[in-house]
Amino acid sequence: MVKHELLSVRQTEFFGERVAGSAIRRLMVEHGLLSGRETEILRRVSRGFSNQEIAEQLSIAVGTTKGHLHRIFGKLDVRNRTAAVAKARELGLL
Repeated sequence: MVKHELLSVRQTEFFGERVAGSAIRRLMVEHGLLSGRETEILRRVSRGFSNQEIAEQLSIAVGTTKGHLHRIFGKLDVRNRTAAVAKARELGLL
């Protein structure tokens, strides 16, 4: 599958259609749809750093950190930091 097809499937999920979620997410990650910055933030979350600490370490605003986390949650189809770390480990990201 190419990136635009993956994005199309991702958008389909948002409109309420059921797709093979875990397989789609795995393909999204394998094809680089989780950015390098998102991956770095996810690593730091997995190490227990707060949003403030991550922002300071990466020289970004706390709001920027929160924005990245929001996108990570969407891409991994989770609702919080703990679930994001668990899903990332399941998908082999951490």
